[in-house]
Amino acid sequence: MTRVSEGAARALGEIGDETAVPHLVKLVGGFIKNAPLKAPHKLVSKGTKKSSKPAKPVRKNGAGADPQVVLSAISSLGVMKARGALEALARALTAAREEVRAAAASALGNLGSPDAVKPLERSLLDPSKDVRASAARALEMLTGRTYL
Repeated sequence: MTRVSEGAARALGEIGDETAVPHLVKLVGGFIKNAPLKAPHKLVSKGTKKSSKPAKPVRKNGAGADPQVVLSAISSLGVMKARGALEALARALTAAREEVRAAAASALGNLGSPDAVKPLERSLLDPSKDVRASAARALEMLTGRTYL
């Protein structure tokens, strides 16, 4: 099912159907809202038997979308130059997953909106080298200036 959803999100971007934008934005927003709050390890209290299955991450408001599907949705929003996705993509710059933050930075660069500059500039301080590089490339696209 994940491959189908991932392919569908990617295909929507290639088709460029603007009616898909709100659905893709909702998918990205839901993933960020439902991001893990705690690491899944060390949740077993002392003196209890450890389970052979890893503990699931503790999430706010239930489970989020599959990260690969979210990455496809983010990419599609960038390809579509969906300016209505700016807020969701800016929030995605704060996602726990580094690859989601990097994809969001790239997508924001593709939007071509000057409103993306401030959130991208904040991402130049991200702990991940890949996110910083994606933000720098996006800023270069938007401003014509070299970053990093």
